[in-house]
Amino acid sequence: MRKFLLVILMIGAVVLMAACGDSDNDDKPAATPTLEPTPLPLQSTLIITVEGAGDIASEALLIEYSGTLLDVSGWQIVGSAGQTFTFPYYRLFPNASFSIFSREGKSVPAALYWGSSEALWSAGSTITILDAAGQPQAAVVVGE
Repeated sequence: MRKFLLVILMIGAVVLMAACGDSDNDDKPAATPTLEPTPLPLQSTLIITVEGAGDIASEALLIEYSGTLLDVSGWQIVGSAGQTFTFPYYRLFPNASFSIFSREGKSVPAALYWGSSEALWSAGSTITILDAAGQPQAAVVVGE
């Protein structure tokens, strides 16, 4: 009887694979698992669109994501004037889009609320999404 075990571990953009086989034949030693990094192309995009800049009633960031399941818990959105939004426990699914409204409100999966009492964005503002390690993942400058 043959047994085979394949373990795939994805870390960032590197996949580590280990394989080991076994059979009923005791004459051969069992295979030793080996790990070989295999780089994967980064095939995900994160797009920020600012809607209603300057009007607290309609101001929102539309975030569009394509890629694999992504946990953005602890990630931040930072504005050039020091505005900071930290994501709660939140996961982005492939081909997801959601809004982050500047105003106060009750967050639901497709709409998060910053909780501001005034508009946050104006022409020339830079908005950056930082991952949990503080590395920029996307940025946009608000147009006129």
